[in-house]
Amino acid sequence: MSAAKKQTRPYPEPTTIGSFDVNADVTIAYDVFGELTPSSDVLILVHETGGTKEVFSRLIPVLSPYYTVIAYDLRGHGASTGDDSQTTYQDHARDLFTLMNRLQIGQACLVGASDGGAIVLQFAATHQERVAALVVISTPLDISALTTQARLSSSIDKHIGGLLTGMSRHLGDDYFGPSTLIGTSEVELAPLSRINVDALVITADNDPIKREHSKQIADALVNGELRFVDTNARDLLVEAPDELNEMIRHWLVDEG
Repeated sequence: MSAAKKQTRPYPEPTTIGSFDVNADVTIAYDVFGELTPSSDVLILVHETGGTKEVFSRLIPVLSPYYTVIAYDLRGHGASTGDDSQTTYQDHARDLFTLMNRLQIGQACLVGASDGGAIVLQFAATHQERVAALVVISTPLDISALTTQARLSSSIDKHIGGLLTGMSRHLGDDYFGPSTLIGTSEVELAPLSRINVDALVITADNDPIKREHSKQIADALVNGELRFVDTNARDLLVEAPDELNEMIRHWLVDEG
């Protein structure tokens, strides 16, 4: 671990641990932090492909005083089962839809990290009525999102490797041109213009995802707002969690 990296806190103890079957081959595992009732303000965390829900170990305690927080593993990741080698962002969005229905959640704030942001945007474009607010963190449009510095940096090889693996699975192994966040082979930000909920798009100067991609996402959203975390960190969730988490908390709670 480089000197700049902060040690990740232990994953918090969930109030409830559960799972449900999507089909005979796919089971989604989830954790609930706090009491889940019909009147609960719910916030759902969506991690990046190649990761697990544990990436939110520092964010959960920050938001759980204000929301019932749910973190889950994408299919084929962590405690969830299933082969995700042919999985699309639409499939992941459908899993999120099923999760909300199984837990009888009418509406929730959605937070997506890296291409987890692509999943929540896909979901919001299809099920806007189920979304209270959106936060997307370091979310790429396509494989070209990675900066030259990011491609060359050995300190975030694991992050980039997981991201590229996930994106190649969802966009196609032979795909290297521009694409949309919602799984087609064309530049199509138009569906994002149908998402009429408050949305925060977060990046940083040294983010491995090009800022142009974050700007395009924010500009395409009806109520999108682009903010920069004041840090030299590249992986915000790992290297600058306190700054990132306070930005999210302030936007959702103080400004919401």
